Formats: sequence, structure tokens, C-alpha cells
Amino acid sequence: MNTSFGVAKTILVLSVCLLFALSACVKDLKLKKIAGIEWNPEFAVPLVYSSITAKDVMVASYNGGSITEDADHFISLVYRGNLLSLKASDFIQFPDQTASNSLALTALSIAALNGTGSLTLPFSQNFTINTVNGGSRIDTMYLKSGLFTISVSSDIDNNGSIAISIPGATKNGIPFSATLPLNYTGTSPVTSTVSVDLSGYRIVTVAPTPPENQLQIDCNMTFTAASGSAATGDQIHFTESFSNLQFSKLFGYISQPLLSPNADTVLVDLFNNSLGGGSFTLADPKFRIFISNSYGLPILANFGVFQAFNQNRTPSTYSILGAGIPNPLPIGSPTQDQIGQSVVTSFELNKDNSNIVNIINNTPPYVIYQINAIANPAGVAPPSAPNFMLDTSNFKVDLEIEMPLYGTAKGFTVQDTVDSFTFDDASHLDYLLLRSNIDNGFPCDIKIQVYFTDSLYNKLDSLVTGSDQIIMAAAPVDANGKVSSPSSKITDVVMEKDRITNLKNMKYMLVKADAQTNDNGQTNVRIYTDYALSVKLSADAKINLTINPNHH
Repeated sequence: MNTSFGVAKTILVLSVCLLFALSACVKDLKLKKIAGIEWNPEFAVPLVYSSITAKDVMVASYNGGSITEDADHFISLVYRGNLLSLKASDFIQFPDQTASNSLALTALSIAALNGTGSLTLPFSQNFTINTVNGGSRIDTMYLKSGLFTISVSSDIDNNGSIAISIPGATKNGIPFSATLPLNYTGTSPVTSTVSVDLSGYRIVTVAPTPPENQLQIDCNMTFTAASGSAATGDQIHFTESFSNLQFSKLFGYISQPLLSPNADTVLVDLFNNSLGGGSFTLADPKFRIFISNSYGLPILANFGVFQAFNQNRTPSTYSILGAGIPNPLPIGSPTQDQIGQSVVTSFELNKDNSNIVNIINNTPPYVIYQINAIANPAGVAPPSAPNFMLDTSNFKVDLEIEMPLYGTAKGFTVQDTVDSFTFDDASHLDYLLLRSNIDNGFPCDIKIQVYFTDSLYNKLDSLVTGSDQIIMAAAPVDANGKVSSPSSKITDVVMEKDRITNLKNMKYMLVKADAQTNDNGQTNVRIYTDYALSVKLSADAKINLTINPNHH
């Protein structure tokens, strides 16, 4: 709140103007007859009114999560963070891959070509679709991107063409097909290449048992006799490649035995931002673990490491323990009727089933964890009940920390800065009385001090001098632990002329409050959003002014 002492100057100017206006209305009044008259008015003006609620303090001090309140306006601080997130590419990826084959002409094929003028050769091969991690079986997958490229190099000095089909690759129900021309121009080898975009294709492999992930590629080659000749041993070389294979949906068996082999750390911002630099204890904090799985495969998991860490404490590491931590972790999986949906399970650690109260009260800014997880712990998923996943599937473990503001606090400091009242000339002020009227609506004992500073925040003076502070008793609470009425206190501070002169360069006022809960921070209290600390500051000034009309 910003109030200027210029208000007082305005009152003074108006008063002097009024005096001269009245004198002008009296015809016989001579100004020089009242030369040297002393004028000693006394007046009061409001300077500051501020009301800071509990929610205001939380919003200003806490940026590590969200602030919630229930229907009764009871406050809780909530932090949410992610411990683990495994996307589809963490389970299965397809590298760019290439395979090569060759077909040599037999004497019978050459005789047919030379005798009839044409030759048709069917040729089939199985291309093994590999995965990065290996061990996974691909039964069916729907591609959102991919490129199939086939290149042919022929030693046969004849024209021809190759019709390529892949029965297991269909788009809108139509199998993949492409044609490679082989145009003999007098030199060999004859080469040709074709590339086809596989976006939107459905891929079905041909071997449900090892060897797995086989995609059949059929090549029907036709040659016509030309000026050249074919000889025994002439070969046709095939090179096929699949690149940038990205699936939108996949069925099969996913082999990924260990999902999180190493320990990791998550920053808990809630404790990384000090709420006033004091100490506190909470009576009923909660840790909640939410596990979300949209993969159609069973997962067995547990915490290998679950600890809190605070480098400023001794010891610095605290194991999170208790019967509330399930082993294995509860993880659900969607059925094929639930493709695209997540199954969410959860559990809660509280004061009754864990050591979470001790953990929270050591204010750890980090949680160290290691989640060991095995996919398909019962073994290989059969083709009759395959695993499945989407490219958007995810396995997540999220942490939520809820801190209801029910507990004790000690040594907390809250400070606010406001623009100060200012004045250029204090020579006519005999004294300045500053009156503070404070209502404390918190169940906390509060010590308040106001500092007057220059523009660089150098302290020029304080409302009360020395180590003194305005001490506000905690507001009384009812049987439910809620404040019934605020405590109030009026404090007058007189600043003599020498102290007023020190404030000539005053720019800001720093309002500092040190708080602790009842009984020297030993009694648990509840904090509600409508709790408030109201501060009113007014000034009562006495002006000593000599009116001299000969003075300009």
C-alpha cells in the first residue's frame, strides 16, 4: 500500500491559504499587525492500511506446486512430480535395416529364354524385421510412417521387369505391389530402384513361431530376348531395405526385462523454496503414488530405492519405509477392449502406515528412487493373447505430496516492502507520532518491526528502536482449533525532530514479521485462507510555523 506524507503538506498549505483568505475578508486587518504570530496546529493523517491473508502469504512464498483449500477454507500445499515415464519408444524401436539376396540363372532357364524369347521366374524371400532391443515378436503393426526400397542389379543382357508384392502388407485391404523396369541398353549390369511410402500400411508377419518377424516379399521376374545373350551363372541381385518404421499400433510380444535399472532423482520444488526460512512440523502429511499404464502387457515392479535427500541435514538421506509401500507395486493393464485407455492404480503413505511424517519434517528437496520392473513376468505372450501398444502408450509413476497446514511453525519471517511517505522539509515539525493499529488473526505469536530505508534499501531508522519489536499475541482458537477472534494492539511511537531529519531520504518501508505457533512453536494449529494480519499506520504531526508577511 502506498501513502504519501504529501497529504500532510496539502493540509498545511490549505490551512495557510484559508488563514490568508479570512484575513482578506476583514478590511481593517493589517498583515503586518500579525507578523511573527506562531501557529501550532496538530493534525493526523492515515499512512498505511494493509491486510495480508494466509493465502496471500502462501502465494507470495510458495511456488513449488498448488495451494488448495477445502469447503471450510483449510489450506493444503500440494506438489506433483513424475518419478518415471516410459513411452512406446522405450519399449520397442525399429532400426533402419537392409537385406540382400541373389538368384543365378540355370541352364534350363537360359534355354527357355533363348528358345521361346521370354522367361518368367518367380522368387520369394522372407525379410526379418528386427527391433533395436531384440527378443520382441511382431505379429501385426499399423505403420504411421516408413519407407520400403528395393534395388535390382541384373547381369542378364535382356529387357525385363519385376513385379513385387508383399502379401502381409496391406493398405485399405489392398496388398502392396510395385513394378521395377529392367531396360537393357547394351551394357550390363542393368539396374533399377523403386521406393514406396508405407504410411497407413498394416503389416502382418508370416511366422508366429521362430524364426519370427518374417515378412514375405514376392518377386515375379519376366525377361524378353533381345540382342544380348544370357549365360549360365548370370545373376540377379536384390537389395531390400526398410527405413523410418514408426508404428501407430502394434500387437505381439514385448521383451523388455528391466525398465529402470538405475537410480534417479526428482527435484521436489515444494521443499526447494523456503517458506520464510523457519522450521516447521506437519502432523498429517501424505505421499500418494499414482501408476498409470496404457500398455496391453503385464508389468511386475517394485521400489529398489525409495529415499528422501537433504544435503543440509545430518544424516542427509532418509529411507522411505512402512507397511504402506506395496511389494510388488499395484499395476493394472488394459484389455484389448480398452486399447487407448490407461489403467490407473494408486496407494497412499500417511502417518499411520509409514515414516512419512519424519520424512516431510526433514524438508527433503530431492526424492531418490529406483523402480525395477519386468514386462511379461509369466513368460512369452502367445499369439492368441498378444501384448499390444499404441505409439502414444505410456507407463507413468507420479508422486503427489500433500501437506495440510496443520502443525507447528517456529522462526518464520515474512517481509513486505511498501513505498514510504516522504517529505522534503521537516524544519517545521516538532514531532511525528506514528500509531500502529494491528489485528492478528493468526494462531501465532508475531513480532513486528518496520524499517525505513532509502532507495537502495539502506536502513535509516525503524519504527521501534534497538532490538525492540511490536509483540502480537496469538489469536485465541475455539474447541475445533480455529481462530475465534483476532488479537489487537495499538502502539504509539514518537519521533522527535532529530529522528525526523534522518528520514529525509526515505523511500521505502520494510514491514518484517517473525512468527511462531502457540507455546513457543509446540502446539499444532490449523491455517485457513481467511486468517489475516491487518496493519494500520497513521501519523500525528505537530507543526510549529511562524507567519511573517515580510518573509518571501
